[in-house]
Amino acid sequence: MKKLSIILTSGLSLVLLSACTGGSNETAQESSSNVVSTSTSSSISSSTTQSSQTENEKYDELPQELKIVAMADIVDSRIKDYPNLEGLTLHYLVDNDDVYLFITSGVGSGHPIYKLSVSEEGVTPVQGVVYMGMSGGYEEAEVDNQLVTKETLLENYNDDKTNFDNSSKNVEEDTHLKELFNEQMNQVSNPSQQTNAAAEPTGTQPSDDEMLKYFVDYVLDDVGGSSSSIKDQANYGVDENGAKMIRYGGSQGAYATIEGNRIIYTAYSFGGVSDDGTVAKSSLYSAYYDFVTGEHGML
Repeated sequence: MKKLSIILTSGLSLVLLSACTGGSNETAQESSSNVVSTSTSSSISSSTTQSSQTENEKYDELPQELKIVAMADIVDSRIKDYPNLEGLTLHYLVDNDDVYLFITSGVGSGHPIYKLSVSEEGVTPVQGVVYMGMSGGYEEAEVDNQLVTKETLLENYNDDKTNFDNSSKNVEEDTHLKELFNEQMNQVSNPSQQTNAAAEPTGTQPSDDEMLKYFVDYVLDDVGGSSSSIKDQANYGVDENGAKMIRYGGSQGAYATIEGNRIIYTAYSFGGVSDDGTVAKSSLYSAYYDFVTGEHGML
């Protein structure tokens, strides 16, 4: 009986030991599996972070002019509509974390100025303002206030690299852009002031010689009188009443007046005699030159 009892006791001990050993192996396998899973997830997360950082660094390393083009592309369709910014200039001003952008041909109105905010993550369009001409006045230009990441900006550049590279050659810094933006936004906020804007120029008023130069260099080209002989003839003279005006082309002349930041040129053709015996004159055109922004065109 003692021998049987010892055998039964030994057998039971072996069964219990086997059970404990099996549980220990399963626990070890589960622990090993968890370590591998955690390690893999950590590796994927680390790889994604490194990839994102690399894209951001690539964007940060772009030349300033290319970053300006990339920022303009998210607010102004003309980056794509006018490949290489042919015939256009992209003016910009960086003011701490704010960037101001203004694409213009130098002729006419309807060219918005945009304000964007730059952060470590990317660029966010803030506001836009546009001058719609003497009759339209100033309006707020619509922008999408969503953050555009640096990764997206870089992707846009890579998708249209040739256009962006060539467009960057037509990028110029303009130190007056913030001042002009704020002035125009003030006109939007206070519509009643728009009619009185002409009486409050923000730039230094040009001299008579400068107004003549702007007329010869820009306005005559805008109206089609760009031959060298006509430009050479342009000079100050007087009208039939002795009032000062720019005379050119033999029988033509233009009065130059300043309204706000604009020189308004009102031109006439002189010839013949009117019913009251004075020299007859007929209206030809009205044009302008903005001596702050450099814009010019017909009115």
